[in-house]
Amino acid sequence: MVYSEEKTIIENNRHQFIHMNYTEQKNVLQGLMYEFPVSVNEDKPIMVYSDSFGLPNCDKHQNCDRVVLAAMAREYLNFSIAYNVIRVLQRQLNLKLSDEDINEFLSKMNLSISKDFGEVKSLGDLLLMFNNIRYQYYKEYLLYSRTGEFNITDRNMPMMFLDIEEFIKNVKEMLHNNAHIAMVLDVKGNMCSYSYSAVNTLVYSRCNSDLVIKIVCGENDWKNYFTLNGEFIERVHDYDVEYIKNDEKDDVKKLILSNK
Repeated sequence: MVYSEEKTIIENNRHQFIHMNYTEQKNVLQGLMYEFPVSVNEDKPIMVYSDSFGLPNCDKHQNCDRVVLAAMAREYLNFSIAYNVIRVLQRQLNLKLSDEDINEFLSKMNLSISKDFGEVKSLGDLLLMFNNIRYQYYKEYLLYSRTGEFNITDRNMPMMFLDIEEFIKNVKEMLHNNAHIAMVLDVKGNMCSYSYSAVNTLVYSRCNSDLVIKIVCGENDWKNYFTLNGEFIERVHDYDVEYIKNDEKDDVKKLILSNK
């Protein structure tokens, strides 16, 4: 069961930190996914979930270029978001998307793919490519952190950079849906500081008419509030905070049971 205040999390087009300090978190998130599926030809918000969007914490950055680390964290986040958006589209096989709309979307993606690689011809091809790029960034980050060796070029990676805001706009055009996509980022353990900052950069960017960031974490689990450019994100001005606590759910459940 999903409660009305939980639905407003996805309906609200503000970036938010969501603090769910109760054991039903998994059920609530799954319920929200059910309540906000991919909508075609309707202006309804869409929920996308990810618990793998940040590079791991590493204490071996002393001899690494901060610009390179920031770029890796940013692109790992961007390709992770894109991967999860396409994964949701692929899972909902009953979507009424025309071949024309899909092909137009794919043609836009192909413009950014290196000439050394073939074009993607389906959403499945695109999903696989995004996943491979994510994995390569993850692997190269660990290598670079350990050795200082940087091997990413457009000759070994089909797409080095992704403008995530433009990508989301293209997805919405394909779906004929003008509502926002709510990207729920479920924090699992520590990330490197650059990954926190990469998320903060999206929160700071005012992209919320298309992409809204919903960060699910404990009250003390978010480690920094600075963007990759050093700006400080501020509550109210840049984001809201939503608290959903177990005792509220228990009170509602008791009321329901008492009326049976």
